[in-house]
Amino acid sequence: MAKHTPGPWTIALNDYDSTLEVISRKGKPIANVCTESLLCEWDFIMSKEEAMANAAFIAAAPEMYEALKELLPPDDMASNYWWCPTCKRAVPGTEVTYEECHEICGTYIGAVNDSQWLRKAKDAIAKTEGESVDG
Repeated sequence: MAKHTPGPWTIALNDYDSTLEVISRKGKPIANVCTESLLCEWDFIMSKEEAMANAAFIAAAPEMYEALKELLPPDDMASNYWWCPTCKRAVPGTEVTYEECHEICGTYIGAVNDSQWLRKAKDAIAKTEGESVDG
């Protein structure tokens, strides 16, 4: 699968047909979002506010993708370690306090290592990269 167009993406109003366009950093259109003034192919009209919210969500996708990737531990991290999203490193249990805080930087890392959350994050990244997600 091809890689997505790099961000950041912005939003612009297309004066020709009143759609909202998500635009790449090089000025090329990524997506069009229909507004109430335009009847789309699917015979569905949304409010201008909903169209703007959808366009903003689409435009934020590259940043959300990169942030999610940064939060995940490496696949080969040992199971007896914690992942510190602040330090971006595996933390041995000896550096984790009883409150599940990293003694070096103070980041709370208890919930970060929850296997259900990690699975959801990995699945979202896999879907973005065009890989199949085992459900």
